[in-house]
Amino acid sequence: MSWDWAYSISIIPALLDGLWVTLIVTFIATSFGLVGGLGLGILGSMANPVLSRIAGAYVVIFRNTPFLVQLYLIYFALPEFGIVLSSEVSGVLGLGLFISAYMAEVFRAGIASVPSGQWEACTAINMSKFHTWMRVVLPQAIPPIIPMLGNYANLAFKLSAYVAVIGTIELFGTALRLGEKSYRYLEPFTLVGLMYLAVSVAVTVSLRQLEKRMQRTRPEMTTL
Repeated sequence: MSWDWAYSISIIPALLDGLWVTLIVTFIATSFGLVGGLGLGILGSMANPVLSRIAGAYVVIFRNTPFLVQLYLIYFALPEFGIVLSSEVSGVLGLGLFISAYMAEVFRAGIASVPSGQWEACTAINMSKFHTWMRVVLPQAIPPIIPMLGNYANLAFKLSAYVAVIGTIELFGTALRLGEKSYRYLEPFTLVGLMYLAVSVAVTVSLRQLEKRMQRTRPEMTTL
């Protein structure tokens, strides 16, 4: 089968619409993963054994079961308990829950890297737990882990293709439908691969620039 340029050009608008849906799904799921991962990372770093074990159990379960199985449970199994979610909501929720488990370990590692003297100093000056976390711990823990968080955000972008299996018409799902209509799969999937590549490379380059900028400003941070 030879490459059909006319067909390739004609399907670009539809693929761009699908890419936009993919970006929205990725953004919401990544935001969910960042918040959830931060919360789990904090719980996992606390001295309370019950909370730390709950956070640890969440990470173990979601990191050691296939994302596709989790997605199917959310979309197909939850309705048996009266919880019916659309394919889009199921996709975002499933991806957010999955990515948060990976980000939790990154946040936990970042928190663990903060010197114990910082905690002791905060206790010595009677600083509240909230201000200790917000003004001392997190400002030191987050900058070094930004590259890893960015990598998982990039992973979420690529994993978003899985939401097509539950009916979400994003980039990959659009290519599937175009192929089914025309019986031509070379052009849609090649263009989809190039779009994924372009966005992933752009995100990687942007994250490297952000990392360099934060490294320049990091020495100016006030620490105890």
